[in-house]
Amino acid sequence: MHLDGLGSFYYKLSCAGKGGDSPEEVSVEQVQAVHVQFIPERSKQTDGYRRVLGEGVELVELGK
Repeated sequence: MHLDGLGSFYYKLSCAGKGGDSPEEVSVEQVQAVHVQFIPERSKQTDGYRRVLGEGVELVELGK
């Protein structure tokens, strides 16, 4: 899922075994854990890339 100006969230799997060369050689039983990975938004600069996380972002504590 991508949020403009913030970044992207991806599922990442931790698996057991050596994997396989075809879908038939891989099974759901090899999955040990599912993690959510966050990649911050970045912008291209003349000297490389720069993360834009925090520019114009306001953090609000919920529940108060």
